[in-house]
Amino acid sequence: MNNLPKHILVIPDGDRTYAKQHNMTFEEAYMLAGAQLINIMKWVHLGLNISNLTLFALAEYNLTRPIEQVRAILKGGINFFRLLKDDPILKEVNVRFIGELQHCYKLFPKCKSLIQEIQKYKKNTSKQTNVLIAYNGERELELAIQKCINQNKKAI
Repeated sequence: MNNLPKHILVIPDGDRTYAKQHNMTFEEAYMLAGAQLINIMKWVHLGLNISNLTLFALAEYNLTRPIEQVRAILKGGINFFRLLKDDPILKEVNVRFIGELQHCYKLFPKCKSLIQEIQKYKKNTSKQTNVLIAYNGERELELAIQKCINQNKKAI
């Protein structure tokens, strides 16, 4: 019997602390983190054969940090997107980006084209990775509740 979960959530944290401890810039640490997310995807989907993975890459409130920190985070994200786009193994994984993506597009227009390129392939696979970017869980709950209320009004 397989006791592994069907879905794993990863919340990367500590990149700035890691940078300070290893005499790196924040940008270097976030670039490294982007590469590590690729390794995590491979380990979860291929090594453990777990079908669903969610990567909480960027909370919306992180966009209120000083602009140089936000740029460093997004550069790490772009590194992750490029590695993901070019990885032949991970091209077989469905990737869905969730969040207020337009915030990232304003700061880094390149994010939009990379995300669109990654998502354009519809894969026939059971492997799914959700990437949460500029994500606000409270907003999503509010929208879900409002949707339920609206559906119930229609039913009455």
